[in-house]
Amino acid sequence: MSFKRQLLQAMGSDTLIRIERSNVEDGSIDGYVVALGPKFFLMEVIDDSIRMDGHYCLRYQDVTDCESPCSRRDFFEKVLRLRGAVRGEKPQVDLSSIEAIVQTVGTSQPILTIHPEEADPGTCYIGEYRGIDGGYLNLLELTTDGKWSEESGKYAVEEITRVDFGGSYEEALLLVANAG
Repeated sequence: MSFKRQLLQAMGSDTLIRIERSNVEDGSIDGYVVALGPKFFLMEVIDDSIRMDGHYCLRYQDVTDCESPCSRRDFFEKVLRLRGAVRGEKPQVDLSSIEAIVQTVGTSQPILTIHPEEADPGTCYIGEYRGIDGGYLNLLELTTDGKWSEESGKYAVEEITRVDFGGSYEEALLLVANAG
């Protein structure tokens, strides 16, 4: 069965899954499939401490394995239930293209994280969306210390392979940045 078909079934049955993307990163990602697009899908993610941790927009082509349901599903869901964790509302993200994803996430979220995993493996950029111009994303970056950069960085939209938002790390950076 194709990954896209597995993801569609998992989404329809609200099944907790685990995916691997061994060609672009080590480890796995656990969560729920929220929406499917032509080349990207949206997951609500569970972090390593078994807490709800925002959303990832991922490419199908990067998925190397999909375990549906996740073998640890019962344990994870029990922990989430005991913690009183509540799934977030389904965000409205246009998954029709990477440009559409960046634009809809950027205009609906205070900050986003972009990953150019093929062009610059292991690197991500976090910041405030400032628009797309000529195929380049303008991003006012946050440093790892939660400080705003002086100028916007420009990133080729076509090189972005993953977009994250609403996670605890993004929240921590924004808290510090807004505290001054």
